[in-house]
Parts: sequence; C-alpha cells; structure tokens
Amino acid sequence: MIFYEDFVKKIEELEGEDLSFSEIESFGLGKKKKMGGYGIALPLILIACYEIFVAFFLKQYYLILIALVLFYFGIRQCRNMWAYRITLDTKEKHLLFQKMDIDLENLSSLQVREAKIGRKVIPVLDFITKDKKQMILPMYMERQVFLVRILQKMLGVRFSIQK
Repeated sequence: MIFYEDFVKKIEELEGEDLSFSEIESFGLGKKKKMGGYGIALPLILIACYEIFVAFFLKQYYLILIALVLFYFGIRQCRNMWAYRITLDTKEKHLLFQKMDIDLENLSSLQVREAKIGRKVIPVLDFITKDKKQMILPMYMERQVFLVRILQKMLGVRFSIQK
C-alpha cells in the first residue's frame, strides 16, 4: 500500500491522460492481503488435517471436534478472500460489493479519504446517497488508482478527494 499523499498525487498526475475502460470492471483483493489471508487459512487447514490423522491414529476421537473447528475457520478465511470483489458496471452505473448494490445515479457525493480501520490508516470510498445514507468502502483492492479515476470520470462534480 502506498501512502495516502502519494496516492492522491498519482491520481492528480494521471488526471489529464485518456482513460479507457470496459463496460464491466472488476477489482479483486490486493496481493499483500491475499498472501496474509492464505498465511492464516492454509496453516489452519493443515493443522486440522493433522489433528484428524492423529485422532484416528491414536484413537482419540475427541480431537476431531478441534479439527473441525480449525477446518471451519480455515475454509471461512478462504471464502472471505475469494468473495472480496468490487464490480463496477459503467454502463448501468452500479457498484457491487458483496451484498451492497450502490446506484451511482442516486449518490449526492463520493469522497476519497483516509480512515482508520483497526490499527491501520487506509484510503476509503465514502458514499453519501440522496436519502442521506452513508456507506464506507475500504479500498483493499488492487488497481485502486484506476477505480478512483473511473469513479471520478463517471461522477464529475459529485466526486471529491480529501487531502
């Protein structure tokens, strides 16, 4: 992840260049987040498999319960990593993220700003709809600058960057 000031500077530098994008753009989880997620999920699954092996080998079947819990958390972590996807439909002007469907025509403003999530400060997209609902979307994805530039082009004056 680049620093927020560098992120804003890169967006401003690329502002004058042509921007070409397809009808539907998809943004997945960043590589560092994927590696961190796999670093948690795979050891949990491997430990669960080892626990099952030990449970059958030593005939201590209560260890299977521990293994099932570990296996569940490992699979759940993998599912969370695979499910992180932001889809931007530029033709219909919709942004889809998990169970959120944001109609970009119904937005009163969109602001890119820094926010503290957990212990880290990361860039977020702050959506405010015309009926005064606020949705904050953390930008863990790859190609962050490209997403921001597309949204900037689509929304025009309703888009702002907090510096």
